[in-house]
Amino acid sequence: METWKIDNLEYTLKRSDRRSIGITIGRDGSIIVRVPLQENPEKIREFVTEKRVWIHQKLAKKKAINHVRHNREFVNGQGFLYLGSSYRLRFTKNEQKIMPK
Repeated sequence: METWKIDNLEYTLKRSDRRSIGITIGRDGSIIVRVPLQENPEKIREFVTEKRVWIHQKLAKKKAINHVRHNREFVNGQGFLYLGSSYRLRFTKNEQKIMPK
């Protein structure tokens, strides 16, 4: 793995046995460019340069999604949504269970 930079975009380059160049934006905003093993460095730079607008759009979208975080104080009986269903939080005593080996 190599780290490259074009303008203000820093990305990780991963070479593998593939036929085309692809770009992935990680959950943490990291940029991964996957390329064929013997791909020309100039062609890689050209591809990433052409995709700069797309990359910035995806990074902005990830930032907006991750920006909306709700700080909650969990209390007994509080309702919350999980996978489209509503649940109530119920606290129980901390019981130590012995797991079989």
